[in-house]
Amino acid sequence: MVSAYPELDGIVIAGMTQTCLPGVIQSLQNLGMTDKVKVSCIDFNENQTEYFEKNSVSGVIGGHFTGGAWLAVLAINKLQGTPLVEEAVSIKDEFLVLQSVDDAKNYDTHLYDELPYTSDEYAQMSKKINEAFTYDDLLEIIAAYSIEDVMTRHGAQ
Repeated sequence: MVSAYPELDGIVIAGMTQTCLPGVIQSLQNLGMTDKVKVSCIDFNENQTEYFEKNSVSGVIGGHFTGGAWLAVLAINKLQGTPLVEEAVSIKDEFLVLQSVDDAKNYDTHLYDELPYTSDEYAQMSKKINEAFTYDDLLEIIAAYSIEDVMTRHGAQ
């Protein structure tokens, strides 16, 4: 790409960063172009914190692994005989945006090394345990999902 487009100043990798991103970064380093070409990607990478520390990436969007959790909350409530909804629903899974070394480190500490929700928090998403819990409450939890939200809920901020 750099040979074909010498004016290239940015690359966005749309997924599969575990295999694509290291090669892109290494190529830009070999060509001495890490300062000229900004790299961003969709899909978290296990080395993203190191890449931020070395200014190899400008931004990463991902962390949307919670979709399975929301499905589980809906399924568990249904199986417990206290469904949150009767009809089929579609839930938009929220992405996390990392734009700095601090963002990446906070993600590592509060969402990678730990789960974003504790077992007590999940228990409160059960209408059988928490009779007041509603589908709208679940949607609010989903909409609030962010690194800052996790840090606040877990007393790290």
